[in-house]
Amino acid sequence: METVPIIIYAKENQIKALSVNDSLRLDTDLRSEGWKQTRAIDATRWIERLHKISVCEDVFDCINIIQEIESLSKK
Repeated sequence: METVPIIIYAKENQIKALSVNDSLRLDTDLRSEGWKQTRAIDATRWIERLHKISVCEDVFDCINIIQEIESLSKK
């Protein structure tokens, strides 16, 4: 299974979840704005774990959670 890394940035009570390409492109600007890179996660394994611990009803709920995070990262 292919690894799909997501780079997580945090600032105060906010997060941004970015693709590797977006992270590489925006890293300098984000850091200058006070964002800190907190970790990289494997999106594939993360969705599997969300489903396993019943955070979401089914895989489609997990995908919706990912899409919500992606929309937050674009703000």
